Formats: sequence, C-alpha cells, structure tokens
Amino acid sequence: MSQTDLGNRLGVTFQQVQKYEKGTNRIGAGRLQRISEIFGVPISVFFAAAETTDAPSGKLFELIDTAASLRLLRAYSRIRDPQIQQALTRLTEKIAGEH
Repeated sequence: MSQTDLGNRLGVTFQQVQKYEKGTNRIGAGRLQRISEIFGVPISVFFAAAETTDAPSGKLFELIDTAASLRLLRAYSRIRDPQIQQALTRLTEKIAGEH
C-alpha cells in the first residue's frame, strides 16, 4: 500500500504519513488503532520492536500509569537547565529513600 493510499484511508496527506513513518510526528492511539485495522493486524504488532530492547517489559508504562506521574515527567522534560534537572533528580531520590 502506498503512503498516499494509507493517507487517504486515514484522512491525512501522504506527507503526514511520511512524518509518522520517520518518527517526526507522533501517532495518537486512535489513529494507531485505525492503522492496525487498515492493515488487518493487532495493534501489538507496532510494539514488537520495543520488546527486543534492553528495557524491562512494561516498566515504562508502569512509570506513567497515573496522571500525576505523567504531569511530573512532562514538567521535568521542560526544564532546560541540566543542573536543575540533576538537583531535582537527587532530591526526588532522597525523598523516595534511594541513594
């Protein structure tokens, strides 16, 4: 299937499909579900490569399973000063009882 065909079925341009493919733009959950339907595959197919990484399976999703943890992660990512990021990390680890 061409990028144009997929874009037409999704209601987006082929340029948008290219951006999804390259990772330039994120794909929302609903759109990813629609893509899996178009290709007739389970949505888990798109995550198969992630399972082969060194990251513990499912740990990332456990980290952001609450609204509060997601808010913290988003706020942390907006901090531009690396020294402040390090200080916040050390403070958080100390509060959590880690060294």
